[in-house]
Amino acid sequence: MSTTHRRARTRARRASLPSGGALAVSLLLLASGCGGCSDSSAGTPGAGAGSLQTETEWYDQAQTIKRKEGKTRYGRGEGEWKEWYPDGQLKRVGVYADGLEVGTWIEYHPSGAKKLEEQFEAGTENGTWTEYYESGAKAVAGTYVNGLKDGPWPEWYESGQIKIDGRYESNRLVGQVKAFFEDGSTWQEVPYDEEGRKHGVQRTYYATGEPENVLEWEHGKAVGEAIKYHPNGNVADKGRFEDGKMSGVWEKWYPNAVKQSEETFVDGKRHGLSTVWHEDGAIKAKVVYVEGVQQGPRYAWFPDGALQQVVHYDEGKLTGAATTYREDGAPVDSGAFVADARDGAWFFFDADGTLDPARSGVYQSDQKVGALPEGAEPLLAEGPAEGIDWSPEAPPEPAAAESAEEARPADPADAGDDGDGADD
Repeated sequence: MSTTHRRARTRARRASLPSGGALAVSLLLLASGCGGCSDSSAGTPGAGAGSLQTETEWYDQAQTIKRKEGKTRYGRGEGEWKEWYPDGQLKRVGVYADGLEVGTWIEYHPSGAKKLEEQFEAGTENGTWTEYYESGAKAVAGTYVNGLKDGPWPEWYESGQIKIDGRYESNRLVGQVKAFFEDGSTWQEVPYDEEGRKHGVQRTYYATGEPENVLEWEHGKAVGEAIKYHPNGNVADKGRFEDGKMSGVWEKWYPNAVKQSEETFVDGKRHGLSTVWHEDGAIKAKVVYVEGVQQGPRYAWFPDGALQQVVHYDEGKLTGAATTYREDGAPVDSGAFVADARDGAWFFFDADGTLDPARSGVYQSDQKVGALPEGAEPLLAEGPAEGIDWSPEAPPEPAAAESAEEARPADPADAGDDGDGADD
């Protein structure tokens, strides 16, 4: 839930500033540029080692701007301690007993408005815990029992509208937790079991009230059908979970209801043909996955059906011939990869179709090491053959078999892969 509850709840913080050899420590701090200079002075002249001493920590070497101040006995905080911002505004105040926080501690915003009020017993948060906006409105409120959240823990917007309505038992969310938009409409409904695991149907809504996604949980694991919707109500994603893992066919659609992608998962990993379409329904890309990694050629097309790119994967790494084309059919680049690195002769072409001599050349381990051999010609990969077998058991071989491994486009922008392709 809220990320503002940042302290370890079972900590036992102690106010332990220099004592005994405090003067030597203070001199060392001064010599190193202060960084939180400390000073200590005996509470009573001639008092024994068990007497209270005033401890002060400073922001500056001149000791004019206090950071913290309080009493210690045997180097442990005792009684009231205060902490200030550099401008002198009070930051935090509370009481120590034998070095452990006890009673009510209050923290303030730089403006002086109350930020946090919490209760301690022997250094452990125990009792009410309330956080405030700078305006004075409540942000979060709840109760700790022996350092663990217990009971209702509501959160509010600064307007006073409830933001999150949830309940804890022994620091675990339990039961139905609801989250709201600032206008009061429901944003999320998340069910939890007695162990703090999601259990039941989780629903998320758009601000309009339309459903955004529906997902079922079984003791912390996603199960059954999962559906996500576009704001217009059309289905965006649909698939199934088994034992917390994606399984079977998963499909995506554009907001206009045209299919965007289709792929198959086995035991949470992509396995089989993954296909992506353009928003107008034209095929965009195809690639095969084997147990979660790309294997064989990946073909990409422009919306008009012209071939855009051919690359080849071996166990998820670009390996073999690769070619990227412009929409008019002219090549952008052509070469070969070995384990994700350009290797051998690479040809790069300008927009007018002429060879770019600065980038073209012989590559080794993705670095250009020489010029192209005289008379070298690019090996341009072609599209898939008719009747190609796209099964994961026999990933298709690329059309240009002599150099067929795979290739990365010289410039990803030229390849037109906008991040929703088959290799996402």
